[in-house]
Amino acid sequence: MKPKSFQHIFSLLNLSYVDLISAPNYFYKNFKHLLNELYRRINDEHRYDISNSIKLLMVPNFGGFDGELTDFAADNNAYDFYSD
Repeated sequence: MKPKSFQHIFSLLNLSYVDLISAPNYFYKNFKHLLNELYRRINDEHRYDISNSIKLLMVPNFGGFDGELTDFAADNNAYDFYSD
């Protein structure tokens, strides 16, 4: 997916998770629909070349810092992002 599209989807997911924390079934249903749509598009012929894109490993902060994940990101030419 194009970086701008990823930015929009990530923002929407973050905001909808916060807004719909009291309605997990509704969030799950819509999240599942979004994943199915993304998988469908992956199989299409119109793909985006990510070879020159920044790679980002997103890690939840509740588990604490994990040096192995940082090493994994560095070995794969990526950045790790610990969300709060």
